Amino acid sequence: MKNLLTLFFSGLLLAAVSCSSSRIASYRQYQSDSLLVAIERGACFGACPEFKAVIYKSGFAVYQGRRHVNLIGTFNAHLSSCKMDSLLAFIRREKVEEFDSAYVNPHLADFPAYFMWISDIKSSHQILVSHEAPPEKVQSLTNRIETVVNGLEWKKISDSVN
Repeated sequence: MKNLLTLFFSGLLLAAVSCSSSRIASYRQYQSDSLLVAIERGACFGACPEFKAVIYKSGFAVYQGRRHVNLIGTFNAHLSSCKMDSLLAFIRREKVEEFDSAYVNPHLADFPAYFMWISDIKSSHQILVSHEAPPEKVQSLTNRIETVVNGLEWKKISDSVN
């Protein structure tokens, strides 16, 4: 009986370790995948959400929550082909890669700025937003990305954030 219990718990431990290792290996595999879109919100003097979410062209997504967000740590998810097609159609329809690279109000000392990166046809286009009222097209892009990110089923892979 003791041998059966030892064997059972050894198998359970091995399964837990192997699942954890495969999640980390899966995350590392996609670090070399091509970026489609990313958003990163940084710190401010208040309780601004700090996170970075990256969606790759394969549909793999990585979320790193730092502070003032519901998910703290590193998570991954996968977008369905329907969600990927919808996001890609939006990026192309709105000609996102042609947006200006910065929308900044120089009179705001501590506005919660954020960055977005898009890489559909061009190699990479970065957009800085530090403005209380960016153009509607920029706000629409921000809302679209955050809606996709918030609608994913994230699986935690690490407590730490790179």
